[in-house]
Amino acid sequence: MSNNLRKWRSEQIAMKFLYASYSEIRITKSPIPLFGLFATLDDNSFFVVVESSTFTTSNRFHSMLMLYKKNNMLNLPVLLFCINSNTEDGYVGIMGQKTSNGIKINENIKLRTITTQSLRDEINKALNLPTITSRS
Repeated sequence: MSNNLRKWRSEQIAMKFLYASYSEIRITKSPIPLFGLFATLDDNSFFVVVESSTFTTSNRFHSMLMLYKKNNMLNLPVLLFCINSNTEDGYVGIMGQKTSNGIKINENIKLRTITTQSLRDEINKALNLPTITSRS
């Protein structure tokens, strides 16, 4: 599978997980090329970075974090999806989290296996919202 096709497929899988967690979420292609997707839930927006399942061990990952931090690039929360496009599963973690002082970049991202509940938890944490276990 070509890299472009694998990237597209990984984004589709990430979108599937996002819609499964919150059916009312709106997802578009990110207007900023560094981020794959742009998502809005109610009045809260965040970026989604979609990478391969081995991304966090790569030099590119550490370079990306340093770039964000050095240039103060994050003005919205950022979720990182590490997707295995062959098995259609993956991990999610928070790269940038909303705080009372702006966006905090997490250099030591804790990745969790993606489930509906773990993704809801990570979204709520990234957006600094109360934990919501279900929505109708």
